[in-house]
Amino acid sequence: MSKRSDTWMPLYIGDYLADTLHLTRDQHGGYLLLIMAYWRNGGPLPDDDAMLKNILKISGPYVWKNLRPVLAQFFQISNGFWHHRRIDSELAQAIDRIDKRSAAGKAAAQARWGKPGDKSDGKRKAHAMRTQCGANGPSQLPSHSSLQEESPPLTPPRKRRGGERGQKSARMTQAEGFLHAALAPPRHC
Repeated sequence: MSKRSDTWMPLYIGDYLADTLHLTRDQHGGYLLLIMAYWRNGGPLPDDDAMLKNILKISGPYVWKNLRPVLAQFFQISNGFWHHRRIDSELAQAIDRIDKRSAAGKAAAQARWGKPGDKSDGKRKAHAMRTQCGANGPSQLPSHSSLQEESPPLTPPRKRRGGERGQKSARMTQAEGFLHAALAPPRHC
C-alpha cells in the first residue's frame, strides 16, 4: 500500500493569514496552488520555471516574472527544488498517522481473526459468530400471521374483489406484512 496523504491537506487559516495578509489576490492564488501541488507531490517542487508556471496556470512570462520573487519568499530554494518547511512537517505527521492507523487496523484484524501463522483464515471465529444467536433455532423475524395479530394494519382494510385484482390485493397484504417486519423493533438473542 502506498502511503498517500493527498486526499486532504491541513490549512490553518490563522497561520496562513498571519504570513500572507499582504499578498494580492493573484499572489494568494499562486501560493495556494504551489502548496497544494507540493502536498500532492509529497515533497519539494522542482525549480523549473515552465513547470511552476503550469502549476500556477500562467501563460505569459510577464506575470511569472512578477509572481516568482513574491512566492519564492515562502520557500527555500536549494539543490534545484523549492522546499517548504511547514508542509514538510505536516506531510511527516500525516504519514505517521497513516502508519499508526495501518498498524492499529492490522492488530485489530489479527486479534479478531487469528494469530500469526494460523491457517484458519478466520473460519473458527466466523463459525462462532454464526451460531452465537442460535442460527439453528427458529427465525428471529416475526411471521406474517403474528404481525396481523399483534399490530393493527398501517392502512385501512380495502374491499377485496375477485379475479386478478384479488390476487393483486393478496400480494399487497404480503407486502404489508414485510413492511410490518421491517418496522418492528429488533428482537435480540
